[in-house]
This record gives sequence, C-alpha cells and structure tokens, in this order.
Amino acid sequence: AENGIALGEHAVLDVSGRVMNFAGDTVVSDAGGISLVTTHGDIASHQDAVIDVSAPAVTAASGSLTLSAANGAVDLQSAPVVNRFAQSTGGSVTVDVAQADNVQALLPTLSGFHESQSWRARNGDITLTQDSNVQANSIEFSSDSGSLTVNGKLDASGVKGGAIGLYAGNDVQLGSTALLDASATGNDSTGNNAEGGKVVLSAREGFVTLADGSAIDVSGSGSGRGGSVQFQTARNANNDDVNFSDAGVDITGADRIVVAGFQRYDTAVVDQALVDGVVKTDTASFMAAIAEKLDDLAGRFSNLVSNNSDVFEVAPGVEFFRPEETGL
Repeated sequence: AENGIALGEHAVLDVSGRVMNFAGDTVVSDAGGISLVTTHGDIASHQDAVIDVSAPAVTAASGSLTLSAANGAVDLQSAPVVNRFAQSTGGSVTVDVAQADNVQALLPTLSGFHESQSWRARNGDITLTQDSNVQANSIEFSSDSGSLTVNGKLDASGVKGGAIGLYAGNDVQLGSTALLDASATGNDSTGNNAEGGKVVLSAREGFVTLADGSAIDVSGSGSGRGGSVQFQTARNANNDDVNFSDAGVDITGADRIVVAGFQRYDTAVVDQALVDGVVKTDTASFMAAIAEKLDDLAGRFSNLVSNNSDVFEVAPGVEFFRPEETGL
C-alpha cells in the first residue's frame, strides 16, 4: 500500500495451519505468511481484528508476519496475534517502523515468535530494559540513525546455537545486566554435539561499549565447537584506533572473537590501484598501531587479551561508498 493500512473491527487475517482428513488419513499443514507493507502512513488495527499465523499442532510449523511502515507507525491496539508457537516450530516476525519507541511498544505483543525476530527503527534510540527477555533462534535489532542499548536478555540458545545481531548508526551498548545467549544445547543433524552460535554488534559511526558485568555466551554443546563473536566499528580519524570500549564483558565458549575496525572510502571507482595504494597503506598503518595497544595490559583490550588470548584478534575492515548512491 502507498498511504497506510487499516484493519477494521471485523477484519480477520487467517493463514493458520489446518488439520484435514484425506481418505481416513489425518494431514496437518503448516501456517502461511502475512505481509502488511506501506510506503507512507501507518498500519493500524482495531482491537477486535484478528491476525492468525498459528500452527494447529506440534508437528506443523507456525507462520510469518511482516509489518513494514518505514515512514510511519504500527499500532495493533491490543488486537490478538494468535499464536501457539510453544506447541510447534517456526514463527517469524519482521517489524520495520519509523521510530524506536514503536519497536519497544510492540515487543510485548509480538514476543511469541520463536523462530526469528527482526526489529528495525529508522529513527531514534532503541533501549531494551533489564526485565526484557527476547527469545528466538535468530534475533536482530537495528537502529538506522540512533543508538542501541541492551540491559536485558536476548536468548537465541537452542539445540543448535542461534544468531544475535545488533546494528546501529551510532552506538551499540551492552549494560551491566545484559546477556546475549546464542549457545547450543543439543546435537546437530548428524548426531554430533552442536556448534555454538554467532553474535554480531555493529556500530556504524559510534562506539561499541561493553559494560563490566555484561555477558555473551556462544558455547557449543558438549564437545561441539564454540561459536563466534564479532564487534564491528569504525576506526578513529587518525587511523590508529577503533571506536571500541570494553570494561569487562564475560564471553563464554567462543572459538573466535574479532574486533573489526572499518575504514570508509568515498569513491565512485573501486579499482586495483586504489586497493594496492591508499587502502593497503592505511591498513598496514592501522594494524601497526593496534599491535602496540594490544600489548598494553591496562588498556581497553586487556580484558579480551587476558581471558580470550587464543581466540581474540583485531582485524581491518574496508567499506567503499559511492557518493550520493548506495554503499557498495
């Protein structure tokens, strides 16, 4: 839609799974998907409208729900989003709205989607409070032009390790009570202990800040391989440091921990001369400066170096951006 979507009092959007009988055999179908997308305007629902993407039985998969109002808001007015996800697999929700406070208002209503949750705010700061507990195999929060702060629990643990991604135009912060859990608890499809999951924190122009007491768990199950943790952030203006601050995060079970320092190049042409010239020179200079900081046992990297020295590294990253067009 172009200018908004409204669900009236008697609206019923039902793509739930079905239990059917075919020649004496009971067949259970998975639920389908509902996508409400408006370029401008809001998505508004009457409190008596029904959105149903549920599964009818434990053997079926729940469906997906997409709510996109990039230049507006989503207001469900307490309308029931029917779910029985605890009895089934699947259940995915994607939310894309203009303002961060809209994300926080919708979280309690849409918390029952346990396969994946993707939350995006085009403007404003997203803050997840200490009592927040988001659970899904894949969890993603994005704040395009604001900051993102987590003080509660993001739980992507499961039989197989899950995925957690936190992305912001400015800062990404883990408070002292934050826990990001993408650990594995069972076996993979071959019967072996499952690998741990993946956690990414990415601050495009701000800092990645990790408070003392914050925790990240990407442990594998039993003898399963550990997962990965990556912190993506920009280099500073002098190209000798990264926008990263760690006051004592506790990382458990990681097989690899990377702080990636990105340098942005605004250019209409990316060719070998550029890569072999300024990019290579900047990268060498950056890595030499970082090597000195890693040796500073009282510095910002001391916690990760001391507790995770065998899996921790600082790596260079490069971003090419064509002026007035989409980044490459």
